[in-house]
Amino acid sequence: ALARYNPGGTIDASFGGGDGKVLTNFAPGEDAVYGLAIQPDGMIVAAGDAGLRTGNSRFAIARYDDNGTLDPTFGHGDGKVTTNWTSGNDPVSSLVLQPDGKIVVAGGVAYNSRNPKLAVARYDDDGTLDPTFGHGDGKVTTDVTARKDYANAVALQPDGRIIAGGIGIPSGSRAVFELVRYNANGTLDMSFSGDGKRTTNFTRLDDSVHGVVVLPGGDIVAGGIANFGKFNARFALARYNGNGALETAFGGDGKVTTDLTAGDDEAWDIALQADGKVVAGGDARGRGGRFAAARYRSDGSLDPAFGTGGLAFVNFTTRDDFAIALTRQAA
Repeated sequence: ALARYNPGGTIDASFGGGDGKVLTNFAPGEDAVYGLAIQPDGMIVAAGDAGLRTGNSRFAIARYDDNGTLDPTFGHGDGKVTTNWTSGNDPVSSLVLQPDGKIVVAGGVAYNSRNPKLAVARYDDDGTLDPTFGHGDGKVTTDVTARKDYANAVALQPDGRIIAGGIGIPSGSRAVFELVRYNANGTLDMSFSGDGKRTTNFTRLDDSVHGVVVLPGGDIVAGGIANFGKFNARFALARYNGNGALETAFGGDGKVTTDLTAGDDEAWDIALQADGKVVAGGDARGRGGRFAAARYRSDGSLDPAFGTGGLAFVNFTTRDDFAIALTRQAA
């Protein structure tokens, strides 16, 4: 489902069937969008999961014209593409557009199995899998840890290298921050942490990446959640040098956590400002769920010029409100 709004917040009746809304069916089961991007020509690319909860869901991508109609030049003439990797659930979580028009999506494959893998695929502008990426089929899967790997975010470096960030479980049930960097052709970039893969612990419980940005100097910031115990999850950010080492000028050891409230605080996305500051957005559930945002300076400290002491909150209801995605408007 997509909806488009005018700048004032009213529904844009020129989008979709005159009501500002578009529904697209992929599979007999449930379909969901988890990533969205706008091409320079105004076309809209959405990616997610086709056949959710069927036991065999697939990567799904749809492209729409500016008016919300499916683009017949994309896919099989119907504006839609699905990619089957395994006999299990293969969902997309994030997408990014390359300057040359190619589409990069990231997620996981065999997510309902005992050893799901992080997965990245690249498509040409017409929706066909890019044969110059991966093993000639446009697809790459990566085992980072012993048990579970899944990409929640994907970002591009200016030189064309691709960074996927997410969750890994090395052993037991404890999850860690996980980053993988690929060369432009889909091979692992061995200059990053020696093997193209990097995991980072914040706590002895579950930690997970949900957003990745590349700073102007080439450093990488990953943001997400660090779990310090029951009702004590926190915003978590880590900053890495171009070679994958933690940048100790950031927080003293390359890592920063922020306890916004007395309850769970979860960062579901991060965005980079033009001045190099990083904003993390998500929810704070200390006194009922609220939209929450925090802005950080280059050393990892909270920016006091943002909100109150670097933090901002918005209530919609008296119950749980969650912000899942974040982007920065042009000045």
